Amino acid sequence: SSGINAEYGVQARYQDHLFNIIDTPGHIDFNFEVERSLRVLDGAVVVVDGTRGVEAQTVTVWRQLDKFQVPRLIFLNKLDRDKRDVAGSLRSIRDALRTAPVLVNLPRFNRAGDLAGVVNTDFCPDTVTETVETL
Repeated sequence: SSGINAEYGVQARYQDHLFNIIDTPGHIDFNFEVERSLRVLDGAVVVVDGTRGVEAQTVTVWRQLDKFQVPRLIFLNKLDRDKRDVAGSLRSIRDALRTAPVLVNLPRFNRAGDLAGVVNTDFCPDTVTETVETL
């Protein structure tokens, strides 16, 4: 066995809603399986590495999401790592995926530079653009 599975799935209930969550690998060998999964999705969460930005396979999956008109949001992970680059990741999202990211939550770092939490931008929409430019 190669150690790479085509899909992982789990069901979750929240109030009156049932969520079927699938995880498809980003490996190029699974393009067909990923595309087959996208045909039945109501929405997708695209995970982007906050230390590396958008990677080549993410662009491929993004195009597949476009093809099937799947609504999506992006989750920027690994913001607790030393080499994180929020501004660089946002630039790579704009450039590589040709989309304008809108931050729903803004990462908050303490004086030591460690990730301390997130700020919900619903409470401060006028400061989001200024803050992103200083990240």
